[in-house]
Amino acid sequence: MRSLAFLAVMATGLLTAGLVHAGGLEDKNLGEAALKLEDFHRAIDHFTKAIQSGELSDADTATTLNLRGLAHYSNIPPDRSTGNSQQIRRHFDHAIADFSQAVRLVPEYAEALNNRGQAYHQGPYYTHYVNQSRRAAEDFQTAAKLGHAAAQFTLGWYYEKGWGDLPQDRQQAAKWYRKSAIQGHSNAQYNLGVFLTAGSFVRRNFTESAQ
Repeated sequence: MRSLAFLAVMATGLLTAGLVHAGGLEDKNLGEAALKLEDFHRAIDHFTKAIQSGELSDADTATTLNLRGLAHYSNIPPDRSTGNSQQIRRHFDHAIADFSQAVRLVPEYAEALNNRGQAYHQGPYYTHYVNQSRRAAEDFQTAAKLGHAAAQFTLGWYYEKGWGDLPQDRQQAAKWYRKSAIQGHSNAQYNLGVFLTAGSFVRRNFTESAQ
């Protein structure tokens, strides 16, 4: 009798070869596995099959869209000067479109809002969206109010720098750094520490700004 391990390997091979249809949830799981291995093209392929299967709930579809957006976003080379600008633009556009569809399905999807904000923030030279800094700030504000630690940190940073049509406001920056720091965000903890040791204004107004 063949072992279960052998049968599992055979099943994986058949799925990879496309000889057996995995099903929506299985494709989603295979996409997540490929994403962890940084096999972004295969991840995108599996996520697309999962979305097109029509077998996922709205919540699972939103999650899969967010993950596919991350795969597109992660496929952008860190040194963009070495990449093809048209390919980079396509990845940014696909990522933003996926994050946006996820948010349409689940309006309070903080992770997708934060990811879209990051894409708006990182892609102004490669995408056609106008007022990207303002759009990023709006997404970070919404996600931050939903309790997303990374968005809270970035919103604090936007207030500190006065980006995205937000006023330069150290009190608001300290407020959002604190909220993020409480959740264990290391960069927020560092920036908040700098604020508290650097100026009496922030120390004096810190209690009020945290409310």
